[in-house]
Amino acid sequence: MIFLGAMALPLLASAQAAVTETPANLEWHKNLYGLYMSANGLWMGSSAGGTHLYNIETGESYEFANSLLGIGQPVANNGWALGSIDSQRAVLHIDGQTIYPESLKLYVFTSLDGITPDATRACGFVSNNEKNGPDNLPIVCNISADGVVGEPIFLPVPEKDFFGLTPEGVLPRWISDDGKTLLGEFRDWTGRYIVPIVYFEEEDGSWSYYLPSEPLFNPNHLEFGVNPYATEPPAPEVYDYMDPVKRAAYLADYEIWAANNYIDDLYPDPTDYMTEEQIMEYNLAVEEHNAWEDDPEIQEEIKEYNKVFTEIQRTSPNFHQSEMAIQPQGQFIAASSTKLGQNLEDIPSIYRFDLQGDRDYKVYPSPYPNLIPNSITDDGTIFIATSLADGEDETVTNSYVLSPGSSEFVPFVEYIADSYPEVAEWIEINFLATAGVVSSNRDQTVFYGALQLNNFLTTNGAEDFSKSTYVFSDTVELSGIESIAAENADGIYRVYNLQGVKILETRDSAALSSLPSGIYIINGKKILK
Repeated sequence: MIFLGAMALPLLASAQAAVTETPANLEWHKNLYGLYMSANGLWMGSSAGGTHLYNIETGESYEFANSLLGIGQPVANNGWALGSIDSQRAVLHIDGQTIYPESLKLYVFTSLDGITPDATRACGFVSNNEKNGPDNLPIVCNISADGVVGEPIFLPVPEKDFFGLTPEGVLPRWISDDGKTLLGEFRDWTGRYIVPIVYFEEEDGSWSYYLPSEPLFNPNHLEFGVNPYATEPPAPEVYDYMDPVKRAAYLADYEIWAANNYIDDLYPDPTDYMTEEQIMEYNLAVEEHNAWEDDPEIQEEIKEYNKVFTEIQRTSPNFHQSEMAIQPQGQFIAASSTKLGQNLEDIPSIYRFDLQGDRDYKVYPSPYPNLIPNSITDDGTIFIATSLADGEDETVTNSYVLSPGSSEFVPFVEYIADSYPEVAEWIEINFLATAGVVSSNRDQTVFYGALQLNNFLTTNGAEDFSKSTYVFSDTVELSGIESIAAENADGIYRVYNLQGVKILETRDSAALSSLPSGIYIINGKKILK
């Protein structure tokens, strides 16, 4: 996927734009599988032949082989990044070091995908070791100041999916700034029908969930009767036919095989742990189970059920894997979906759900395919990227902005033209009037319809996929300590250095004057003292 990345901080009245190309040695920018940015715009991350992290201000960079970044919001303001090794084991990358969370080593498969900007909480999922119920169990973990990932807090999972069967599981990937609202993917029993699920942390520390798209399911209220799969006898498990000692040995070897990415050399052949009599008993049980599915009456029930199942899927929005976003304060979420029209062609749409009040939603049918909501700002503005071209030239990507109260997909270049006409002109010249956007903006980013940007990255729309990456930066506000003190809303001044490390939190505005000369980020604004 070829994207342009965006990071937002408040627009400065006297801002001037500058566009510079990133260092040529950062080859991982040019063929991007995924591009991420920290909430403060200082750190860039990419999964392309391994995990890569780059500090835009200092030029500091790290590479981690055999690692992939998390799917949701994997990079914190201090440069800590969530990832996984061989897509099996969750890791935390800190200052060039890879840490395997001890608290998650009990599970065959672990994934951490979203981290708060202050790196104190992460969300993700683990495999179900009990092998009953959902395959994947959603978790949230607290992270200490020295990078220790705490014990997983297991989140509740709906007992049944929309079709009345045990779901595959829940995959939380996105997290609000305070870590108290999570957005994830709720997957049906097949793993192919996906809807958004939102978790809220209650005052007593417990968690509840909400399925915002539930009213959109099965709009024609079709009755699909008794699900024949619900009456299916459980399939025999081979280890149930082993002696206790052999069973324990087999399961232990199976876990080793799984932990090593299922390589052939470690495959535990179950027949090596069984007697001939046990093998015969197991094979007989398999035959009896298969006979249930081969029964003509069962086959007819399955046929009728699948007919209704298909029609419900055709009329209900099916949301896309990894294509959602959560507003920093946790009020709005955005998600992309498709459903099949009468002619069986995909109808793409972008949804914006309001999680407060009446929990309303808006749906925006898209004239373009392959749109991915990358971020949603404080006022509900959605920034959208394309994963593939929407024109004849597949090397050209574009991006769009959906503003509140409008259903128009405004091209990104047009959206920023009023605020930064020189940048819009530069993009038009260098990117054939198009630009793709991955927006990791987490603070207020819209000011009377003008995009408020600190940094964003672009990929060159040339005739091949060897892209160049650029950084656009506005200037900092001069002598801005006094204005910050005057504008402060909640009475707390949070001061970060350019590496994203918090160096001061105080209610005393006078303490700001004692800061050494330099550039700081104070309550979301970049300030020169």
